[in-house]
Amino acid sequence: MSKIDILKRYYHYYGMKMLLLKLFRNHSAENFDYDSWLKKNAITEAELEKQKKYEFAYNPKISIIVPTYETPEMFLREMIESVQQQTYSNWELCIADGSVSDQVMQVIQAYAKADKRIIVKKLTKNKGIADNTNAAIAIASGEYIALLDHDDLLAPDALFEVVRCVNDNEKADVIYSDEDKITADSARRFEPHFKTDFNIELLRSNNYICHLFVVKRLIVEEIGGFRNDFDGAQDYDLILRCIEKAEGIYHIPKILYHWRVHQSSTAENPESKLYAYDAGKRAIEEHLKRVDRPGKVRELYYRGFYHVTYKVKEKTGVTVCFVGNNKTDVKKCMKSIKKTAGKVKCQFIEVKSIKEVKEEQIRYEYVLFVDSSIRMISKNWMREMIGICQFPENGVVGIQLINKKNQTIYHNGFLKGQKGYAFQGQPVEAVGYFHRDELTQCVDGVTDKFMMMKTEQLSTELLKKYEKDIIVEKVNGNFVVDPQIKAYFNI
Repeated sequence: MSKIDILKRYYHYYGMKMLLLKLFRNHSAENFDYDSWLKKNAITEAELEKQKKYEFAYNPKISIIVPTYETPEMFLREMIESVQQQTYSNWELCIADGSVSDQVMQVIQAYAKADKRIIVKKLTKNKGIADNTNAAIAIASGEYIALLDHDDLLAPDALFEVVRCVNDNEKADVIYSDEDKITADSARRFEPHFKTDFNIELLRSNNYICHLFVVKRLIVEEIGGFRNDFDGAQDYDLILRCIEKAEGIYHIPKILYHWRVHQSSTAENPESKLYAYDAGKRAIEEHLKRVDRPGKVRELYYRGFYHVTYKVKEKTGVTVCFVGNNKTDVKKCMKSIKKTAGKVKCQFIEVKSIKEVKEEQIRYEYVLFVDSSIRMISKNWMREMIGICQFPENGVVGIQLINKKNQTIYHNGFLKGQKGYAFQGQPVEAVGYFHRDELTQCVDGVTDKFMMMKTEQLSTELLKKYEKDIIVEKVNGNFVVDPQIKAYFNI
């Protein structure tokens, strides 16, 4: 794709203002020193030796599934040896080779002859990534299945940490870990992905789970394994179908997987497998149908990222509560809402503080609290918020707020452990950490300056106790809200 085409595509998604900011505003991103982090946090040889001697109460067999196809010998050997170096020993490496040549098979057979835990099946022909992976699953006998690409590496403590998680959580049906990338020559690790705990809305925006992914074999058998009509995003489709069946989904906050970056990998070149992104879109669409969450999925500018607009199930309305003392601000805020909200019935109420709202004042099924200093710019945002808020599992819904003066992010939700709001101060045109600044996702709280919730979640008693009961944190003098809905997701 030429530079002109790239600019045209960017303009199509973001508009002229963002394009100009992207082209002409200079800003320096904070660089995370991963090398220094690794020196402080990498597992030591002493810790690895201790893991080898550790005895778990439950020792499930982990079947590591690898489809190979004309794998470069160095990558193949390093992949196999990364499995052999595991501190947890009850594993089997199940390889299905679809290569045309014999070189890959010869290398694998040499390892298999010396280590009976390595099982290999030569395929009569290459049927594609999904069917080849299913062939490897068919020879697996472990209680759990772990997915490993033929040119990637496992950290030596990967399976130990998985089994520790299984022992600590009897309902652990699905387990995933953090990951990083590794250069083609294995000389350097970079771009760590420190993930969130299970986040369904984020998963519908991007396959953030990716690697390492471990699931009970019975679940994979129940759903029928991989589907070849999703080749390119077959892992995304499988993950979505697995989490639909899983009782417990657990995140291990450790780097346990190294994703190899080379010229033909999607890690290096997102444009190398464009068909994969359409397959990812279809995987989300199919998932939404299965869980009865009808909505439209569109691809975002950056490859592999998506946005879901949920269908609003019924005609409904929103009671908008303007919070503030300035009458002029209220009028301007109301005007901007009327201009941009789209076709939604609205009732408008003016109050000086949220505590002044009375339950009997609220006419509609949803209530939106708005700081009167805010001006809306996006179109049809209200129906999008209702689309998320309508589901019984969801609680408070917030939006990204922009500082108009310097065009930086002011609010993007609140994540515990972070200082300030998520991505606060980041230029709007900059790319946030794994693009999470522009993705729909579950968060720990949202600002009370702009929040929507179901009216049924409010009560007069709750409003009276506003500051005491529903505040999880204070940021920049503003409240971050979790309105008595710990069992719900905030979006």
